[in-house]
Formats: sequence, C-alpha cells, structure tokens
Amino acid sequence: MPHVASADWLSEPDGAFGITPESGQTIYSTMIPAAAQASVMNEFGEDENLLAAEIP
Repeated sequence: MPHVASADWLSEPDGAFGITPESGQTIYSTMIPAAAQASVMNEFGEDENLLAAEIP
C-alpha cells in the first residue's frame, strides 16, 4: 500500500469488521492516510467491485 509503512500494519487475532479468521489465517489492519486513499482512487477510480464489504 503506498504511503503506509509495513511496520504500521498490526495483527488482529480476534478479527476485525466482522471478519473472523479461520485456523492459520491472520488479519492485519492499519489506518490508511489520505495520500494513500487518493493514490488508490487515482489508480482504480470508483470501481464498486473493489468494495468487499460495507463498514457501518
């Protein structure tokens, strides 16, 4: 992910956003800065297929 250091990603052993990891899986999360969001939007646009789930 552009503009996000690898050290900024943290493990979520109990899951996150309603996603529960299966045995052997690890979920990582991070705060995505505005510069990274803009970079992704510039590259992919508003492709609805990129939205895996709605976050309440």
